[in-house]
Amino acid sequence: MSGYQQRIQGVDRLLRIRRMRRVVYAALLVLTVLLMYARILDEGASLKPIFIPLDGILEIGLIMGLVGTIFGVYLRNLEIQRAQRDSQRYLMSRFSMSRAATTAAVALVLGALLIVPVPASGLASAITDPARTASLAPGTTQIVNLTTPDAFGVSFVRSVVVESSSGSVTVTVMANSVPQANGTVGPAGSLQLSVEPNGWTSLASWSVSLTNPSSSSANAVVTYSFPIGLMSSFFSTRSASYAPTALLTARAIAALTEAVSTRAFSDSPTPAAAAPTMIPRIVRAPSKAPMTK
Repeated sequence: MSGYQQRIQGVDRLLRIRRMRRVVYAALLVLTVLLMYARILDEGASLKPIFIPLDGILEIGLIMGLVGTIFGVYLRNLEIQRAQRDSQRYLMSRFSMSRAATTAAVALVLGALLIVPVPASGLASAITDPARTASLAPGTTQIVNLTTPDAFGVSFVRSVVVESSSGSVTVTVMANSVPQANGTVGPAGSLQLSVEPNGWTSLASWSVSLTNPSSSSANAVVTYSFPIGLMSSFFSTRSASYAPTALLTARAIAALTEAVSTRAFSDSPTPAAAAPTMIPRIVRAPSKAPMTK
């Protein structure tokens, strides 16, 4: 069919709309890749060691997917309007309905995963490694290297918890060989030092140093663990230690009660004021008597 015949029958409009849709989708794909690349570079992505954070990729992917869906609906509507036969409109509508059902199913699954509150503490405790035991001879140091965050930025180490069974141990948390926090745990004591309590900010080489400063012949026996946190973009990284205490709950209830009582007092009708009393004023005419000194 020649171009003249296509213009007469209106087929050229459908072809232009389809070409426009391919160009729009290609542009959105290129823009999505560029935005993802810029986002992971901003978060410190690297190939050696491999570190590709997924939070930025998922966020940009969802946003651009929504934009692509909106463009697709608009262009499909134009295509249906420019169709010349009712049978073409019917087939296009049926195909669009089937694709819309698939898109709705995917959106429902993603919405359920993102909207329903997931207890991050339970998931984090499930993937946290069990506690380890170390026996330190007097004057010796043991270095424990940490992988935080992981290769995809999903999990990170929140803190280090050290419990001593016997002897005293000095604990030092280091990032890129620079001390960040330190403390000493005594016999039958425990110590918790923060590593990345509020989520990771950049890729770093974390390590924990355990030193037995004692000069006696007895070894120091400690148990250490590393509580894990999950991706802060999709999960709440608040642990049980950040939960509201009984005192805070009581204060919140008292403040709410006071606010309700104050509102009720302000909404109560004011007593009616007494009507003002008019007191008549008597004015006397001036006296006509002569004035004398």
